[in-house]
Amino acid sequence: MHKNENWVDVNYQVFIRDKSSNAVEELQETHRMRYLFKPEIELLLREFQIQVVAFREWITNREAGFDTWGVYFIGRT
Repeated sequence: MHKNENWVDVNYQVFIRDKSSNAVEELQETHRMRYLFKPEIELLLREFQIQVVAFREWITNREAGFDTWGVYFIGRT
């Protein structure tokens, strides 16, 4: 995590198995991702006169918390 820049390096390790030969290939890649906190998103949406109606954790629909990596926002004008 790069806290001062608001980004995180997400490291992926992918294994690909050839079904015919059973050979396995490994790929590794890093994705640098920018993250925003709720106050930043609210500020950006206010610029376009969009009100936040709801925000929850992606997929689980639980309340977003400190350990949440994916969040969705619903807004209305």
